[in-house]
Amino acid sequence: MRNVGAITGSLWALLLAVTLSFPGDSAGKANPAKAGIDLYQKGSYDQAAKVLIPLADKSPRAHSINYYAALCRIGLGDTENARKYMSRVLVSSEPGTAYYQQALAFFLTNAG
Repeated sequence: MRNVGAITGSLWALLLAVTLSFPGDSAGKANPAKAGIDLYQKGSYDQAAKVLIPLADKSPRAHSINYYAALCRIGLGDTENARKYMSRVLVSSEPGTAYYQQALAFFLTNAG
């Protein structure tokens, strides 16, 4: 299993920005994407995947949600299925952004 920390080590500032960009809705309910990211950050990859994968499948161009869905898959040792979500990140992100660069790094380190 790949070391998830090695893939995400350079993303602390991005992680903070993404977390802050998911406020609760106007009714005061927690945002499901933020809840999934919080579960991922706590190492609960299986629970996070149960939240993030359906969100990613409903929003294939939501690069942050697809990115974390992929990281959940990687955390669960499922690199093959992580490719689907990382591919979406490459398509939906602007070249040069942190999401794009991390997705590209994923494919470069998992070629084959």
